Amino acid sequence: MSNNYSDSLERKQEAGTITRTISRTVPDMLFSLQQIERLLWLKPRWARNSQLNYRFARRFTRVVDVSVDREATEGGDFRFLFWEFLDASFSYNARVAKKEDLRLKQITETTKHRDWSGQGTFDAGKFRFTPKVDFALDRTISGTGVVRSELQQLTPSLLVRADFAIPGGLAIPLWGRTLIFTNRVIWTTTASLTRKRSPITENENSDLFNLNTSADYEIAKNLRMTMNGSAQRLWHKFLKEEDFISYQAGATLTFQF
Repeated sequence: MSNNYSDSLERKQEAGTITRTISRTVPDMLFSLQQIERLLWLKPRWARNSQLNYRFARRFTRVVDVSVDREATEGGDFRFLFWEFLDASFSYNARVAKKEDLRLKQITETTKHRDWSGQGTFDAGKFRFTPKVDFALDRTISGTGVVRSELQQLTPSLLVRADFAIPGGLAIPLWGRTLIFTNRVIWTTTASLTRKRSPITENENSDLFNLNTSADYEIAKNLRMTMNGSAQRLWHKFLKEEDFISYQAGATLTFQF
């Protein structure tokens, strides 16, 4: 466990006005725990390499006789290897920030943020798969308690990566030499669907599908080809004129000598 403390004072004079700003962070704590599977008496083949991290911090910024900003954040992550097959990780973060006007003696704005994500990575033959889910929620509340903005975003995604080689050669007649081909391919593809929902802002209600793929083909040590492509499709929940489809493709041939 570790903890930090910071304190600063800034004095500034501008156009005859003198301001003093006090910034303080306490606590700023980090708690880490490793090899949790040993505490739970789990067999190594069930789970190993587990690690838990938790962070908590409070920040305070005060402009004397003018305003006060308070912020509290917390978050953590947990990762482990399950059954020697699935490399899993989870994370969570939350933040609450409040702005107070000392001249009016009231809170003028409150913002809240929360997000979490989970993913797992496993191999199947020459392919590596990484499914992942991300979630985020942001909300802004005025000093009178009215929700001014709210956005919820959910994004499931899948990353597929392959790295394989089929080396070979081509005999060149009358030369007595063989041209070596490495034939190595590194292929990466990511597909995701971002779902945005907001009860406040009509324009922030849509579903966006995104696909990106790229292949790096090493023909020989001095000859390489890179191909890439992407496609997007947006469905708007209320404004159908905002719907669109886009795509892109490209290739690059590199010869080194």
